[in-house]
Amino acid sequence: MKKLIYPLMAALVVLAGVSCTKLLDTDDLSSGDEEGYVDMGLSVKWRNRNAGAGCPQEKGDFYTYQDMKAKFDNIPTKEQAEELIANCTVKRASLRGKPGVILTSKITNNTIFFPYGGLYNGEYVKGKDSYIWTITADTSGGWEGLAWFLYFSQVLYDKEYPDGVQYDVSTATVDLKLNVRQVK
Repeated sequence: MKKLIYPLMAALVVLAGVSCTKLLDTDDLSSGDEEGYVDMGLSVKWRNRNAGAGCPQEKGDFYTYQDMKAKFDNIPTKEQAEELIANCTVKRASLRGKPGVILTSKITNNTIFFPYGGLYNGEYVKGKDSYIWTITADTSGGWEGLAWFLYFSQVLYDKEYPDGVQYDVSTATVDLKLNVRQVK
């Protein structure tokens, strides 16, 4: 009898975890214009994939803050990142089997996907997180060696984060390697 009960209990635990995750599985995203920029109804259009990624579900390449500034001229500002999260719904999702978050514009109903890509902090740190560099002209904080980034992080169910995703714009040290998502 014990041989039957333990696998059954394990299966119930797995099923309970799956039913609580509210993971949206999708293959359908807004494709955007010929360059892959999606109109979210905001001050800028957002690219449908990270820099260096061949498709939206790939994590793409990682850059230090200095490398990102040297390579790209169309990086979202801190304010544009705040505008994005303020005007979109954010849900955990899976795109073609890759976990991440899907943002749906409250204005145009268009969607973009941010895969969970982790970051480099001396070595690769894989996690249920997505970190995207932003730029800002605000240097009033006086924080030498810090820069702003947009992040999405999977969390266990919490009243504050009912969809299982914590997200915001925050600061990090410039020597970390994060993803880049371009705008135009």
